[in-house]
Amino acid sequence: PREIMGYFDYPFASSLCSDGGDDRRYCSHREVLRYLQNFARDEDIEALIQKNTLVISASPTETENETNWKVTHRTKGREEKVEETFDALVVCNGHFEVPRLIASRGIEAFPGQQIHSRDYKRNDVDVFVDKSVLVVGTGPSGDDLSREVSKVARNVYWSGRLFTRIEPERLLRIKDSLNENVSCLSNVSRVDSDGTVHFDRAEDLPVKVDTILWCTGYEYQVPFLDPALEISTSSGRIEPLYEHLFHPKFGSKLSFIGLGFRILPFPFFEIQSKWVAKCIAGGSALPSKAEMLADAEDFYGNLQKEGIREEMTHCMDGIQWDYLRQIASKPGMEDCKELPDWKIQLYEINRKKKGQYPTNYRDVLLDEELPFMQEGLQEIKKTVV
Repeated sequence: PREIMGYFDYPFASSLCSDGGDDRRYCSHREVLRYLQNFARDEDIEALIQKNTLVISASPTETENETNWKVTHRTKGREEKVEETFDALVVCNGHFEVPRLIASRGIEAFPGQQIHSRDYKRNDVDVFVDKSVLVVGTGPSGDDLSREVSKVARNVYWSGRLFTRIEPERLLRIKDSLNENVSCLSNVSRVDSDGTVHFDRAEDLPVKVDTILWCTGYEYQVPFLDPALEISTSSGRIEPLYEHLFHPKFGSKLSFIGLGFRILPFPFFEIQSKWVAKCIAGGSALPSKAEMLADAEDFYGNLQKEGIREEMTHCMDGIQWDYLRQIASKPGMEDCKELPDWKIQLYEINRKKKGQYPTNYRDVLLDEELPFMQEGLQEIKKTVV
């Protein structure tokens, strides 16, 4: 909900919008954009932002004592390229742009239409009228789009590993919340050239579909970085990185903000950004290159031992609060605020609420939310005033 989304000293309050804004707790993407635009305006940072600029390449220039970054970029609508040198490079290009598609056997011969959730718009629902649709992926996009498409489709076959791993009570609750034309199936094992889809679980019989809707997430991509840096993105994560942020070889000279997912985004980014800024300015010291690399390799090794898939490396589900507290406690970070408990509690309550009320969680207000909402409202009022 909106009350937990804002930066520490700039709450996500509709009163900050000139026209009152969108008062809904689960507001639209337009309201989120408006919040960011207002933040840039009110904090007087617009003049520092060079918009509509494509970074073509970035490579380090190293001397005996210093590393700088040579960045080549081009402004939209212009042909000429501009080269500039910077003291440090902070990569914040997001990770919701390049679709991840599952390499299911036979998929290249599928005769129907394939769409990734990235390219889905609400008015696209007409494409699915009276169609048999396979939705692949059981994350938030798969959940939302299975429900939306089922309103017009003939059948929706919702496929993913979740349905073979969760407890029976939760699976039953999900099925009860779906329209009757939605089936929950295991992972896709192969696709035939006539559109027949087969599944891992023997009891999930093959089905023939017209359209596949991929809700399978996104790839991390940094195509502008010099290939000689040997920064890997092929396994669904960016590596090697210390604390999901710093490249061990370059330390504060090369960092990546916002790689985490299943997070409270803006406060998460803000705390990461403060640490990066402190390190660049020399106010917080990082371990040695060898120590950072060893820490990263230990982290990857532990994930492997625990059976966690590589593409889940940057998943912060269940660990983000400890991670942010750890960053806020780093040397030189004494002036960094910790995330207030009322935000954490509201995040966790609403995360569970979505599972309990999957179709109308946006409109449900639980009694247990009220004291934390009241505490947050008082804090927001102090900030706005």
